[in-house]
Amino acid sequence: MNRTEGIEAMDAARIKFTSAFVQEVGARVREMTAGAFELGPIGSHPEHGTSYADSKEQLTWYGPDGARQACAYYTAAAMAWLRESGIMPSREDGDFLLAVQVAYGRRSGATKVQIETYDKWESRGADAGRAAAQCPSG
Repeated sequence: MNRTEGIEAMDAARIKFTSAFVQEVGARVREMTAGAFELGPIGSHPEHGTSYADSKEQLTWYGPDGARQACAYYTAAAMAWLRESGIMPSREDGDFLLAVQVAYGRRSGATKVQIETYDKWESRGADAGRAAAQCPSG
């Protein structure tokens, strides 16, 4: 069993995309990236359910799928920021980011359309991560 399969089997299967979990992802990404990325308020929208907002950009995600989209953005942003900054994440942080990506991705039963949406948020997050690493002051 390779490392990815082990993470998938042990960690990703236990991940539930609740508000508390999105807050945990946001807090860990904020810490890993020295505050370059920060989840803002989690609220409620009368038509779309729970809302997740970024504290620095005008980004908002809604509902259960929005939780996964926010996690796609933040995990990709953190990975790109760390890579561009020349920082090797701790094994625990690296495993956490990977488990989150496995949990919302192809192996979680996501549809093709959902995967395409997550891929778009990952790309946007990675772009933001690279940009933030190159211009740390914002």
